[in-house]
Amino acid sequence: MTRIDRTKAAYRAALRRLEQGRPTHLHPREGHATTNVATVCVEAGLSRNPLYAQHRDVLEEIHQAAVRQREEVRAKRRTASTSQSKRRKSADRRAAELADQLAKARSENLTLLFRLQQVEDRLRAVQAPQANPGAFSPTESHDSIRSLGGM
Repeated sequence: MTRIDRTKAAYRAALRRLEQGRPTHLHPREGHATTNVATVCVEAGLSRNPLYAQHRDVLEEIHQAAVRQREEVRAKRRTASTSQSKRRKSADRRAAELADQLAKARSENLTLLFRLQQVEDRLRAVQAPQANPGAFSPTESHDSIRSLGGM
């Protein structure tokens, strides 16, 4: 195997490792490496010059891999955006349902409060004459004054 063949094999092996997400020469904190000429050369441990001068076919493979990677990233973003949009719509629907439930509960509470006040008023009206049996009601006192001839 000639030096040119070994160099080409090293570039292709580096490209495969990058495509598989298993680079050996990139720092782990950098995360997922973008496939481009510079990262392939770093991964291969070789200069860019031989790639441009003698290995145009490998250079084309790198460009195609970069295009595929960009398309995959865009597809993932679209999928993430779509699922995020669905989650947002679902949350909005649930919020609307909860707002309707709250409005119904408030209406029911108001109705019950009104009915309670009516019952309490009736109860007070019934209990008032029983609480003071010797006391006159307002109409009774007016009647007794009239019977005395005052009016």
